[in-house]
Order: sequence, then structure tokens, then C-alpha cells
Amino acid sequence: MNRLSIPLIALGALSVAACQQTVLTSSAPTISIIDRANEMQNVLNFDSCLGNGLEQDAQAAASDEPGQYLASAKTLAGCDAKLRDSASLVDIDQRMRAKALAVQNYIKGGDIQNARAAFIGDGSSNVCQSWINAAAMMDFELRVGAPEGYHPQRALVETAGNRCKVTTSAPEAVSGVDLVITDTW
Repeated sequence: MNRLSIPLIALGALSVAACQQTVLTSSAPTISIIDRANEMQNVLNFDSCLGNGLEQDAQAAASDEPGQYLASAKTLAGCDAKLRDSASLVDIDQRMRAKALAVQNYIKGGDIQNARAAFIGDGSSNVCQSWINAAAMMDFELRVGAPEGYHPQRALVETAGNRCKVTTSAPEAVSGVDLVITDTW
């Protein structure tokens, strides 16, 4: 070993130690490999669920059997839950298409009671009032998000009973629903 080798080895060891010290004491948040793997598994679970739901939908369309439409609707309605905290990793359009198809298949299967809809906008409009009548007639949940002074007629809401809820908060109205309806204002 020559004389330059020893100082270079010592300098290299100090550099490695300094790097390890910096990495170990860094306070920057990091996503662990396990967290990332869990997120990716959630996305794969969503994709698999969506594929199963679409396959069931195709079978239902071929046979026109209400029971198959309901099976597809239940599968598709549960896909979003598979994402857990990873929802931002899947395109919102893909998630909304799955929910819309679930609602459509609940209707085709004759089980609209599991559908939840929200109307956002002028609750005193004829469009909103028609949706309230539909909720009462077909027994599904409708949430109306309208500002004060633009709520639907109280008598109509009372006629719909627990099938219609009115709020001034749009985020509250759309939370957890399958379908969002709006109207020009």
C-alpha cells in the first residue's frame, strides 16, 4: 500500500459516515416502500374489481336478467372502497364511470333503493322538484344542496319524507353519493 492510499481510504470512510449521518438525521418525510406497495395493491384491487364489474355488466346486457344487473351494480359500487387512501392514484373519470354504471345497473336490476343522488343548485327549480318527486316515488335517497333562499318547497320535501334531505352545504350533499345532478342557475 502506498502512502496516498491510506489518506484516501480515510477520506472515503469519513465521506460515507457523513452521508449516513445526513440520511439518518434528515427530518424530511418519506414514503416507505411498504406504503407505496400498499397503494399500488389498492389500485390493482380497484382495477380488478372494475374489470369484474364490467364483465358482469356485459353478461347482464347479453341476458337482460335483472339479477345480473344487480350483481354488477353491487360489485361496481364496492370498487371505490378498494382504493382506501389511494383514491388520488386513479383517474377521477374512471371512478365516476364505475359509480354511474353502478347506479344505472341498480335501476336496470329494479333496485334503486341503494342509489344515492345529490342535486346541487337552485332547489326551487322545476328540475330539483322533479328529482324530489322521483325520490319519493322510486324510494331512493336524494340530497339537495342549495343556498338559503333557494330551497325546494317545504311541503314537497315533507311529502318525500326521509328520502329527501336539504342542506346549504354542497360538499355535505355530495359526500358519498352515486350521482350528482346540477342545473343552470
